[in-house]
Amino acid sequence: KVGHLVKNLNSTNVGLERLAAFLNNIPFAGDELQAIKNRYTDFSELIYQLTQGEGKSRGTVDGGIQEQLKWSNLFLTTGEEPITSVYSKEGVKNRVIEVEENELIVENGHQAAMFLNENYGDAGRDFIENLPSTEYLIQRHAELFEKINRGSGKQANALALILLADEIVSKQIFHDTPLTVQQISKYHTEDIDEADRIYELIVDYFYRNINKFSENSNTEYWGGYEEDREGNIKTFFFIPSVLRDFLKENGISFDGIKDKLFSHGYVKKDNKGKYTILKRVGSRVMRGIEFNIIGEDKQFNMDDLPF
Repeated sequence: KVGHLVKNLNSTNVGLERLAAFLNNIPFAGDELQAIKNRYTDFSELIYQLTQGEGKSRGTVDGGIQEQLKWSNLFLTTGEEPITSVYSKEGVKNRVIEVEENELIVENGHQAAMFLNENYGDAGRDFIENLPSTEYLIQRHAELFEKINRGSGKQANALALILLADEIVSKQIFHDTPLTVQQISKYHTEDIDEADRIYELIVDYFYRNINKFSENSNTEYWGGYEEDREGNIKTFFFIPSVLRDFLKENGISFDGIKDKLFSHGYVKKDNKGKYTILKRVGSRVMRGIEFNIIGEDKQFNMDDLPF
């Protein structure tokens, strides 16, 4: 019920921490992410805040330290859009399991809601009183984890927990067939590589604004690019402030990701190990950040562009 275990997320950070600590290890159900959308560039800050399991250290008026709030529960949120975005960091993605379902789940939603309201709490008591032994739970969770794990350990751990809970509920309460590893695997984000994801964003940004990388640009000038003998773009070159501003707008720090980009071969260094390279671009000599085009070759003819 909204106002009971289901809470509106439109609360202060301190309020959310206190509610999470009060629930301790009971699931935190937060309704309607849209209610707080105007407070966040994206929801990464909220995800980190809730999933770290402890509140901020705060002082008291007499110079002491308040008791630090702690919790160990899972968080359920609803919304009309995903809680993560293409710009979300690896740590955020691995803390979230996103479920989008566009098909009918319950045939008679009103009847189901009435039944749950009238029998609220009964199934939970039965579930707790008939839990298997701790030894069995640990062993079975480990088995499911091994079947699911494909490199993203945090997600595999959570998905294994969901499967284990569903096994118990299906046996004790619903008397039906539990979820399988195959059914839940579509919600498992494959090994998320932050460098790959950010590189793709940068390449996409370059191609969407390719007219600004030409000396003939009649608007802004953002850098340049080089082609091979076949006319394929092999490298592109950003004026540092342009690239950093784009990444900053999307919550990404170039300094925080540059070493990973280099290790993947995406970005270049000069002979002194600096990421800003002195380079001639057309008739200009400037310092900038240079990227390699890796993967499928893309050809562009400037005469064919519609601008």
